[in-house]
Amino acid sequence: MTNELIQRLDIQFLENPNCASTDPEVFFPERGYSTKPAIKICNSCIDKQPCLEFALTINEGFGVYGGMSERDRAALRRDHKTKVFGDFASGKSKQQIAEEIGFSIKYVNKLLRERSPGEH
Repeated sequence: MTNELIQRLDIQFLENPNCASTDPEVFFPERGYSTKPAIKICNSCIDKQPCLEFALTINEGFGVYGGMSERDRAALRRDHKTKVFGDFASGKSKQQIAEEIGFSIKYVNKLLRERSPGEH
């Protein structure tokens, strides 16, 4: 992850996340290996939420970020999209939606931009 990308996404990590002193392979286990060691490290990290939002925002398809595997993030993202589209269509503000799901307006905007042309 580059500083330029973090700045562009406006996601600020602390300078000493738990993963910084851990072998990166722990967070990118080979198929069939457990993600539990990485999730345990993430769950005790104060940067868990911004890390998860980063991975969701860029739609990261590999590894453990913010205590969630790629499969878990994909499910959460689908749930978020359903909620964001529905709430926005019913007149809720982006700020309200962001507060309800616990993520930034930038993430809500990203999800709304992904709406397919046939969706209203």
